[in-house]
Amino acid sequence: MLWGFIEGLLGHACPGCGGPLDAPFLCQACRAELWPKVQGEMVYLGAYGRLGGVVRALKYGRRFGLAPLLARPLAVHVTHSRDGV
Repeated sequence: MLWGFIEGLLGHACPGCGGPLDAPFLCQACRAELWPKVQGEMVYLGAYGRLGGVVRALKYGRRFGLAPLLARPLAVHVTHSRDGV
């Protein structure tokens, strides 16, 4: 398990699932699962157990290219939630 964490930080594998990268920063399968969810007033992308590797790669691995991939769907959904859509 520790090796998968290290691989995700080093960029040799997708930080979301540990599989091979077929797109920059995050594989296509993980990108497809980035659907915002709403619970009360909170908007989130998924459970930390699933996206924890992505968060750690962004925070500790300095993979800043992940930020727009995560922020864009959240920002759109927060805007729609605030507008009552």
